Amino acid sequence: MNVAREAYERLEVSGVDLREPGEADALPVVAFSAFAVEALLNEIAAFALSDAFHDPETPSIATFASLLQEAERSRASTLLKFRLFFVALNGSAPDARLASDLRLLFAVRDLLAHTHLDTRPGGKGLAFEDPKLVGRLRALDVLALESARPLGIVDRVATRAMAAWALRVAERVAADVTHAIPQGELRTQVLDLFGACFGVARGPRECGR
Repeated sequence: MNVAREAYERLEVSGVDLREPGEADALPVVAFSAFAVEALLNEIAAFALSDAFHDPETPSIATFASLLQEAERSRASTLLKFRLFFVALNGSAPDARLASDLRLLFAVRDLLAHTHLDTRPGGKGLAFEDPKLVGRLRALDVLALESARPLGIVDRVATRAMAAWALRVAERVAADVTHAIPQGELRTQVLDLFGACFGVARGPRECGR
């Protein structure tokens, strides 16, 4: 998460407009915000599977660990693990808007990782755009403003506005996940290791990068 924050701080210092296209530092913010969420969920899962955090007074943690083992065997997506986390620990689904934003964050990260050129007639050789994805991002006002020159989707998502949104999503996921963990050793461990870098309560700054 520190990589994402450092890249965003460079964007802020530069004073670049929120929707200026092609800002290279915006790309690692998006990518590492997504990676940080995945790492956080995987670390919590690893803790939950450890006997050190099994408490008879909080059986939901053991339930979560059991569900997670099955999810791992099935090669479940991070989004499914995110949902299982809340169902197991507090018996309800995560915030629907947050789950939707997390899905969108992963979609943008995957787009950046697997961009390919549009070779269809009229495609202009720019990266292929998913109309639904572009529509959702446009609704969030995070895409670059229209330009006189054609912009590929990578340049359009490489904005300070997109970077700020990606950081907020990662921070909200971390906050909701942490607060869903019952009071006890597991929650304390998560806060101590990851709290500060996600902006949740206390924790050392030297968290996972």
